[in-house]
Amino acid sequence: MAYFFTDEKIVRAICDAKERRVLVSVLLDRANELNQYEGTTKMLDQCAHVLVDDKVRIQHNKLLVIDRTEVITGSFNLSRSAQRNAENVLLTEDPEMAGVFADYFRDRVEHARPLRGANPEIQGDPAVAMTVR
Repeated sequence: MAYFFTDEKIVRAICDAKERRVLVSVLLDRANELNQYEGTTKMLDQCAHVLVDDKVRIQHNKLLVIDRTEVITGSFNLSRSAQRNAENVLLTEDPEMAGVFADYFRDRVEHARPLRGANPEIQGDPAVAMTVR
């Protein structure tokens, strides 16, 4: 889940994960559909199931759940500009916490819509991808 997701290095890492057959689901703020972010968002859409949470004023989360066990969260946006800011980040390997955040992700997905012009070839249910076992 990210407010902005414009760092091409992170997008490339997600694309690399797809090559390893890892299902990645992303929930973005509607601002990612604006022209200035369109290139990175379209690149991300080729590698991940991308949804937009537009039922809230701003989808301002900065959260990654990895392998149903690790959580990365903090004040940073997944953007190039975050590297120039004073930001904080929490990285933890905690399956229980990952489960809580996965449940929150599934809740927000229920209110989300597909990315405008989303890639129909990227299949997968984001709620299934985030199931914590």
